[in-house]
Amino acid sequence: MSSGEGPNHLQRKVSNLLSILEEEGEQVMRSLSHIGRKVTQSLDTALTSYHRLDCCTDSDIKKTYQEVSQELEVMEEQITIICATISSLPASGENTVEDIWEEKPDLSSSSNYLLKKVARKVNRIKREGVIVQLNLAKLQNNVEIIVGKANDTAKAVLNVSDSEPKMLKVYREVSRELGTMDMEITMIRATLSSWAESLEDVMEIKSAQTGVRETSEVNSQIKNTSELPETNEDSEDVKSTIVGDTCDIAEIVEVVVNPADSK
Repeated sequence: MSSGEGPNHLQRKVSNLLSILEEEGEQVMRSLSHIGRKVTQSLDTALTSYHRLDCCTDSDIKKTYQEVSQELEVMEEQITIICATISSLPASGENTVEDIWEEKPDLSSSSNYLLKKVARKVNRIKREGVIVQLNLAKLQNNVEIIVGKANDTAKAVLNVSDSEPKMLKVYREVSRELGTMDMEITMIRATLSSWAESLEDVMEIKSAQTGVRETSEVNSQIKNTSELPETNEDSEDVKSTIVGDTCDIAEIVEVVVNPADSK
């Protein structure tokens, strides 16, 4: 290899290392945004669950409390797991959430107790969610600093002339620093992957619980509809219309919806 090829090769090598690190940084930033949206969604869901209970009366609050409590348990568990992986919890997250509970005079003392208990759980979730969001912002700033520093470090090799006698020594130092920065980015990405999995579990369980609740409501409506009284006269009208050779779909709909008017 000629003397002119050596420095050029080392510069291309550093340029490739920098491109890989910048790509990793962009992926981490996308993951940070994704997790931030999921955390916000979890907090909104928790508040929605509370408002669902807040709209209940004494007659139905106990059943709704069981559903809401189970939903919040899943969210609180996963948000807490994420907080447990944060090495330094920001103290500013302690007083950023206000109490959302107010005693309702139209509810009994036992119903107000259930409402207050859920409100406290929601506040814990929101408080820990704020901590996670603050840490996400901190990580975003760290990634920007690392990528910026990597660009500055790479310039030590990329901006030197081909005749630089100490190119090899400079390359070794730059390569080592870029490797350290790449490892920092990789560690952040690994942490974010575990966070994202936790939040996906929350959304899947939440979706499943919502589906079960909606299915139960639909089944209840179907059951109530099937219990409506049907006269023999209405039944015969529908049957004769469906089997008639000259009827069309519009006639069938008209007879089913308004059997009395179709006679």
